[in-house]
Amino acid sequence: MEEIRENDEYQELSEKITALQAELDELWDHAAEVIVSDDLNKKENIGALWAAFGEDVPNSRVAEVVDCHEQYPGRLVFNPETETVDYKDHVKQRKENQVRTDHRQKILERDGNACVRCGVSAGDGEAELTIHHIVPVSDDGSAEPENLATLCSDCHSSVHDEYGSGEVFYSTNTGFWQWVREGDRGFDPHHTQQNLDTF
Repeated sequence: MEEIRENDEYQELSEKITALQAELDELWDHAAEVIVSDDLNKKENIGALWAAFGEDVPNSRVAEVVDCHEQYPGRLVFNPETETVDYKDHVKQRKENQVRTDHRQKILERDGNACVRCGVSAGDGEAELTIHHIVPVSDDGSAEPENLATLCSDCHSSVHDEYGSGEVFYSTNTGFWQWVREGDRGFDPHHTQQNLDTF
């Protein structure tokens, strides 16, 4: 009998938690509609949300409301005194070490204008191609061609951690190319090395 009563209490508590979560979700949606403004850019809107709710709101929720990539909020740091956001130091460093436009085009051509892992190309509808630093800029990776590879936005997201810190899950250049070979395209890194002569 005691077990039945505990199950009933558990069920009742579970239902209350579900109802409260639904109320919180509704409150978040309403507040976000009021806070997010078309007059602000994405970074400023994220700052406004963090000023109102704190930084503990999951990046996925913030990104959904602001209409940005899920990793973008993780690249930012909030200053509670000024209620503003700025890029984290490693992101600023990465922006300073961006791939020049002419290099970007050569890397895209070298990699067949497609993601080296999955093979999706810019011509495949919504695909967005990114030039990835194999050794991250935060680890002093260069913008030299041998340290760059073309990835689609999905593969680029999966190679980085979910918090936008710039960290990658592999530890060596070989580890990166092994991960690439496991993809649908399985691009041959030797092909890439041969084409580096064109730079």
